[in-house]
Amino acid sequence: WKDPRNTFTYNIWKKIYPKAKFIHIYRNPIDVAESLRKREEQYQSKKGTQTRTGIKKKFHEKYLTKKRLYSQSVRISNIDEGIKLWEQYTSKALSIKDNIIHLCYEELLEKPEKIIQEICNFIELKANIPSIEKITENIDKTRQYAFLNKPELVKKHEQIKNNQLIQELKYDKISTK
Repeated sequence: WKDPRNTFTYNIWKKIYPKAKFIHIYRNPIDVAESLRKREEQYQSKKGTQTRTGIKKKFHEKYLTKKRLYSQSVRISNIDEGIKLWEQYTSKALSIKDNIIHLCYEELLEKPEKIIQEICNFIELKANIPSIEKITENIDKTRQYAFLNKPELVKKHEQIKNNQLIQELKYDKISTK
């Protein structure tokens, strides 16, 4: 399942499922922070607009997995705080060394067949080329470095590219010209 919070609960899951394999896909911090910011902005704009009442409303609020149990996150409303959050999660995930594969999101978009094959090998799943091609046919390659389309985000990238983790993951090498 996809839940970034598992980064910090890894040791618990490892005890429960000792043979579990973990896939960590990291993405450049600007796109992550912008995605979080936009998602929060959309949530805030729709908050309180539902007309459901009574038991059905309470059920949806409490049990539907897509429903948030908190009302807002001031931290991700700010691009700088989103970048700090990315750094905390990514640093923690990269510190995990056993039963995990670390993959670059942008490389997945660029070479999906190669990365899917790596994942299949890691989880010991035999997959043939046609099945891998089927998996990768709907990948939206335009999401790679989406921030390059917004001058204010390019400027933010220039401000943070000397960060040690950004350099370690080679995100400082992104051409913004």
